[in-house]
Amino acid sequence: MSSVPVRYPSGVASRPADHLYGNFPRPDPSQVWQFFDDFNGFTISAAGVTGWHLDEVNTGTGPTMLDEFGGVVQFEADTAQGDNYHYQLAINTTPFEPVKLIAGKKAWLSTCFSIEDADQNSVFIGAHITADDILGTEPTDQFGVRALLGVLTCIAGKTASTEVVGTLVAAMTDSVRYAIYMYYDGKDTVRCQAYTVVSDVYTLVGSASLDVTSSTAGDLLPDTEMTIAFAHEANDTGTDKFQLDWIHISRER
Repeated sequence: MSSVPVRYPSGVASRPADHLYGNFPRPDPSQVWQFFDDFNGFTISAAGVTGWHLDEVNTGTGPTMLDEFGGVVQFEADTAQGDNYHYQLAINTTPFEPVKLIAGKKAWLSTCFSIEDADQNSVFIGAHITADDILGTEPTDQFGVRALLGVLTCIAGKTASTEVVGTLVAAMTDSVRYAIYMYYDGKDTVRCQAYTVVSDVYTLVGSASLDVTSSTAGDLLPDTEMTIAFAHEANDTGTDKFQLDWIHISRER
């Protein structure tokens, strides 16, 4: 049976009636902060330009915009083991850090990507403190998705010794698109889900729950501002394709 949209001709408000935005006919966009890049293009940071700043070991290939639905950007590391690239949100060559998680405020992260040879590559997508080589030297504060030699995990932490990690997929499939969703409830828990995306069909293949409270709510979360970033490192001979569909991060104000 086909469905029809629910229509609210007068709009839908998300503020109380006595709030000055209580009669605004849309949900108040200022209630959450969010970043979303759907990669319908790829902006390189430059003087006066906010975009993606690159650090790399040897020169890979990309960014290359793929001719497919939804906006997808493709990269390849160079040809030797250990070759890598790392993009951070920046103005010119200076990354900035718009993400901060705190107890009492819900937060969300999602991304969608694929790796050509999953068990021979490492990937990170999400938020972390400014760093030039996060796959070589793990940053203290991070919140995101890590694929390490075919093992897909979600991570949250402020130190390497106390970070919380949940395994989503023990053996990733080569060249298959994975969509990952993370949700912090504002209290003690980060929930994570992984889906494969094949012919526009999403199939749940893994889930995890991260306990980010030791003594007080959320005290294991990253506790400082973080940039938005993604990185890929080759662990064999390089040139494997990494494709990125989107990155979304949001938090209640």
